[in-house]
Amino acid sequence: MSSNRHKKRLVQQGVERLRRKQGWDPAKVVRQSAQDKLQQLDQDSRNHSTYEASQDCPACTDARRESGDDTALCDHHLSKAMGF
Repeated sequence: MSSNRHKKRLVQQGVERLRRKQGWDPAKVVRQSAQDKLQQLDQDSRNHSTYEASQDCPACTDARRESGDDTALCDHHLSKAMGF
């Protein structure tokens, strides 16, 4: 039967092996700030609602046809997507 000290040493060795692998060291992970996450969520929500509304917009349909870009928006919806 192994001692607790031996078990702890085995666990510590396993942790060290994992931390040496790319992307496994939690101390080296760069995390987004809460403010950045909120801004990103706000932008994602704005994009989703704007593109949904643009499906029924004749000006957006014209902009898509003229540009050949399926994601093109009219000036009004583009300014909404950009947060203006």
